Amino acid sequence: MRRLKALLVVFGLFFHMSPANALDLGLTPNHVFNIWTNINATLELYVKSLPRYPEINTQFKNLKLFKFAGKKPSDVLAQLHKVRQKIHKIAGYKENLDAKLTLVREVIFQSRDDISAVTPSVVYIHSAHLLVEIVTMISKRPNQGQLISPFFQDQNFTGKVPSDVFGLVELADRRLEIILKNLR
Repeated sequence: MRRLKALLVVFGLFFHMSPANALDLGLTPNHVFNIWTNINATLELYVKSLPRYPEINTQFKNLKLFKFAGKKPSDVLAQLHKVRQKIHKIAGYKENLDAKLTLVREVIFQSRDDISAVTPSVVYIHSAHLLVEIVTMISKRPNQGQLISPFFQDQNFTGKVPSDVFGLVELADRRLEIILKNLR
């Protein structure tokens, strides 16, 4: 009986989450922009714990936020995956953690080929998960007496579009590239 109930739940979830019913939790690019503001703040703190901090900090300060136009949530998600791979390199993960998220992705995306199913809510879920990964990585650094609550600030942004979010994700990507070069 338990197996039957479990199968019905899985079937119901799978049926409900068809490509025509893209996951939308009412989250907007404003919410996602907030997460990426926090992610960039965590990266600024992370570099302070590195031996070559003064040099890296100068490089960070020279980075400018680029403006983009015409980006869709699927573009942001693709850029997010590049950032996730760099975070995993820095954290020293040996296995491909993206593979562990396959089931989650299938439920969220409904179909890997259906990019119209990528909503700001989908991007938010992945961004929030990445923020937690980064904060966890920072908290494991030696001599980090930093409280984590500042990295989960809720700021009220308005009027943001996927292109604005893409700009912050791309900035984080360039920052991570600097970190990776200085870790070698």
